[in-house]
Amino acid sequence: MSQAYDVTIGMPVYRSKPYLRESLLSALAQSYDGIEVLVLDDGDDIGSMDVVRELQEIHPRGSHIRIVASPKNEGVGAARNHIIDETVTPFLYFMDSDDTIEPDTIALLMEQQRQYRAQMVFASIETLELRNGGMSVPHQYPHLVITQGDELPAYAYSHYGTFQSSVCNVLIDVAFLRQTGMRFTDAAYWEDLVFLNELLPHVERAVLLPRITYHYQFRLNSLSQFQDREVIDKSEVLKNVGCIERLKQFCKQLSHKPYAGFLSYALMMHDLYIVGHIVLKRRQLHPAFSCKEMQAVMKHPFGLSTILSLRRYRWRNVVLDSLSYMPSWLFLWVVWLFVKLKMKKKK
Repeated sequence: MSQAYDVTIGMPVYRSKPYLRESLLSALAQSYDGIEVLVLDDGDDIGSMDVVRELQEIHPRGSHIRIVASPKNEGVGAARNHIIDETVTPFLYFMDSDDTIEPDTIALLMEQQRQYRAQMVFASIETLELRNGGMSVPHQYPHLVITQGDELPAYAYSHYGTFQSSVCNVLIDVAFLRQTGMRFTDAAYWEDLVFLNELLPHVERAVLLPRITYHYQFRLNSLSQFQDREVIDKSEVLKNVGCIERLKQFCKQLSHKPYAGFLSYALMMHDLYIVGHIVLKRRQLHPAFSCKEMQAVMKHPFGLSTILSLRRYRWRNVVLDSLSYMPSWLFLWVVWLFVKLKMKKKK
């Protein structure tokens, strides 16, 4: 039966029972007909799959839901890799099990894919800040049609603060994806960030859409919000550092590309935000980070001669590179000032 579908909506499920029904109903309510909903049971142990099986039985489109089970909880990255392996349709769309999508989401993305033969189609996202009384924060792309290589990574890396690092709300050509050999890394957080940033240089045809079709639920108890806890284990922060370090190694392979300055700057800014949070949350972190360890986080992927040869963001990269060589007192002062300015900007 799966062979007749055009699109797989891939949804990893782990401990999302309170929100799963609404998410699945929005997937099943799509105006586009040729959709299989592939639910990856990632070792759920709180009855989330009971919701899935109930909808299989009672929903008019219940037969379009296929369940694949992992023997144990392996994390979102491994779950998404399973979904890639299990997908038998030409196109794949990832969705989290506590988010919702508009009824014409897949129809809109498929229309754009067919018009431009796009390998990836991105639509815009709304974040619902449920920690702050349900405040809505839109993240909108311009309408942009990519028709040649290097164009998409140049745009994405130069807009690192606004280009979404999530793989959700993106229609992906499965044949293209498998040809790249891309896999999600085994990381507790930021597996999307690594996957997407490594995938972008392979893309030659893509479409970005300003229409908001995805509603991301930003919850206080989300698995990704480790920084909000009263006690934070140092090893968890190091996992985030490890994700950026992997991308820095990847960046070294792209030093000849016109967007290398954009990417290296974006990665260094990610590291600066990490170090800023280390300083801000220093009383919650156990064991503590030394200044030497924080400066090691800020090591630039390129040597100075390569940085000076960059076509774009050359001097921004020089400034960020200098942080790892500063005297410790000056380094801490610069990071503290950065944190204060960012906090003031948010107010």
